[in-house]
Amino acid sequence: MGSLESCCGGSNENEEEQNTMAKGGYKIADSDLEQQAKDFKLDRNKYYDGDEGKYRTENQKEIQNKRWEWYQGNTQLFSLILKNNGFDDEDIKLSLEHSKPLGMKQAFYDKFIELINTAVKKANIRLKEEYS
Repeated sequence: MGSLESCCGGSNENEEEQNTMAKGGYKIADSDLEQQAKDFKLDRNKYYDGDEGKYRTENQKEIQNKRWEWYQGNTQLFSLILKNNGFDDEDIKLSLEHSKPLGMKQAFYDKFIELINTAVKKANIRLKEEYS
């Protein structure tokens, strides 16, 4: 498999270059991105109350859309932030490739998929029996 950088495009690359990155091309982060990633404070347990909490609740979709737009333009920086905050290279890479959720370890995800597939097969059999 390619390195973490192999799946990370930046905001200045065209679509063809980004596709190459996702398919195993290599890109080395420049020192500016590395410094930005080191300076970023990732707090996954922060809760907001008061006016800010109310604003975040009322504008949830807009905030999510802005985060998504930022992510799309800054996947390389985001990857470095995650790496600097203890996420495994392979987990980051699989997440960016939409192969596995970032927060699930591979063994847990594999078991989850196995159980989901089994449940879907059972449901399909039951539906076929009940509605045929």
